[in-house]
Order: sequence, then C-alpha cells, then structure tokens
Amino acid sequence: MATALNQDNAAQLDTLQAELDKTNAECTPDAIAQKRADALRRHENAVTVAKNRLRDWEAELARARKKGTDQLNIAAWERKVNRARADLDRAVSRPIQ
Repeated sequence: MATALNQDNAAQLDTLQAELDKTNAECTPDAIAQKRADALRRHENAVTVAKNRLRDWEAELARARKKGTDQLNIAAWERKVNRARADLDRAVSRPIQ
C-alpha cells in the first residue's frame, strides 16, 4: 500500500484497500469460528454418509450370505464392504478444513 501511495496510484490503492477490508472482515473471531463450525459440520456429514454406506453394504453382504448366494456374488459384496470401510477411514482421517 505504501508503494501505491508513494506512486500516487489511486486505482491500485483502492484495490489493495478493498482486499484489506475483505481480509479484515473474514478474520474476525466470529467469522473464523463460523468457518470452523462449517468445516466441522462438513466433516461430520462426510463421516456419517460413509458410516451409513458401510452399514448398508454390510447388511447386503449378510443377506447374501444368509440367502446362500453364490461365492462370486458374495465376493462382490465383500469388495463393496471393503471399499466402504476404506472410504470411512479416509473420511475420519481427513483433516477438518
């Protein structure tokens, strides 16, 4: 800003001041707390979705086993369950941003 002021560059000074005002508005304690709360909510939602998907696939696998479905079909359900577990692990370990 000092350079723009020294060079009497009003347009650049206005742009820099607008960016500074935006940064100051986004960096209030309330704004930071709100961003954190939103990130936490997104994280919890992703974990919940992954848990639900895993539970659904595990139930399907159990039904297939109980029903006596062929091994090829059971293997397919097992792969889905394994992928769902991996998805859940990734969702849980993903940093909250």
